[in-house]
Amino acid sequence: MAAMSDHAQAQLLHIGDLVLLKTQLNELEVHAEAGEVSGDTGYVYTDGLTGELKIMQVDFLHSSGLDVREFVFLVVVQLNYIAQKDLDRLKKQLANQASPPTSNQLLQLKKAEERAMHEADQNDG
Repeated sequence: MAAMSDHAQAQLLHIGDLVLLKTQLNELEVHAEAGEVSGDTGYVYTDGLTGELKIMQVDFLHSSGLDVREFVFLVVVQLNYIAQKDLDRLKKQLANQASPPTSNQLLQLKKAEERAMHEADQNDG
């Protein structure tokens, strides 16, 4: 977990919260090239297509002329696809075996389908 500065306070985030991520650029950080001097501040952004996070060196966003909306993130539920992946893997395994599925395998398939449906319902929330 990243260390927080003395003046930063831990906050609980809730679904629907808007977050603006400000960071201090250090020499050892991957994105240190965004700042001219170690210790400069920057804001995290992404283009929305690739999902690659970037940091723009800006000391004061409000006076920079930049659109703050470019740097705002929305807190969402983390979707889970573990059960769907398990179901896909089991279906592939059954399709590739030489003999027809046993009753035990069909029961496993039914349970995997139920878990995947339940997972999809939770993701649709």
